Amino acid sequence: MTPDIVVDIGNTRIKWGWCESGRVGRVSTLGDDLAEWDAEIGTEARSRQWAIASVHPERRNRLRHWIESRGDTVGLLDDYRQIPIPNGIRQPSSVGLDRLCASLAARDLFGPGPLLVVQSGTTLVINYVSKAGEFLGGLILPGFHLMAKSLATGTALLPQVDFDEPMTGYPGQSTSEAIRNGITLALSGVVANSRHLYARAYGTEKPKVVLTGGDSELLVNLIQDPIEHVPALTLEGIRIAAEALP
Repeated sequence: MTPDIVVDIGNTRIKWGWCESGRVGRVSTLGDDLAEWDAEIGTEARSRQWAIASVHPERRNRLRHWIESRGDTVGLLDDYRQIPIPNGIRQPSSVGLDRLCASLAARDLFGPGPLLVVQSGTTLVINYVSKAGEFLGGLILPGFHLMAKSLATGTALLPQVDFDEPMTGYPGQSTSEAIRNGITLALSGVVANSRHLYARAYGTEKPKVVLTGGDSELLVNLIQDPIEHVPALTLEGIRIAAEALP
C-alpha cells in the first residue's frame, strides 16, 4: 500500500506523518481528543490510506475506529514479519514494532550498518543494527521524564524537574540543575558506552548514531560524530514498511 498518512502511537504522544513525494513531510503531534483529530484532518472530502504502528493497543483501536468511521482505509503494522529488516534476536515477536520501524528507516537512509538507532522518548531505547543490516536488539531504560519522576516520588526532598531546554553547563548550581545534568549525562553516557561496547564486541568501526524521538533535542549536542538526527525516523520506517505490504 502507499499511505497518505502514517501514525506512530507511543505511550505519551501520537504522531501523524503526512507523506509527500515518497517521504514523510509534515508531522503533527496530537493527543487523544477526537475533536483535535477532526480539526487536524480538516474538511477535505477525500479518502485516505493510513498506516499505523503502536505500542499502545487501546489508543490504536480508538484511532482505527475513528479512521474507519470516516470511510478511510487502515493498514495495521502489528507483526514483526511485516517490517522488512532481518531480525536476529531470540524472540523476534517480543520487540516493539516502533523499534523495528526506526531501525528499518535508519538502515535504508544511512546503512547498512553498524548503526545505533537511539529513540529518546518516555524511554530511552538503543537499537543495534549490524554491519550486515540486521536488527540485533539493544537496550531499554527510563527516559528523561521517567528518571526525574522516580527521583521526585522516591525521595523526600528532591523536586520534580522539567527539561524545557538542553543542558547548557555543569556542574549544576542548584538541586534542580544537578538533577537535570545528572539525568542528561547518564543518558548520553549510555549512548557513548554502547558505541564502544558494540564496536569491540563485533570488531567493527564505531557505529553511527541515528537519533530520534520527542526528547532527542536534549541529547543531540552531547553525542560525538558520526551522528544523524532524524525526528521523523520511526514514521519513515512505518512508511517504508507499509509500502512493502501487498
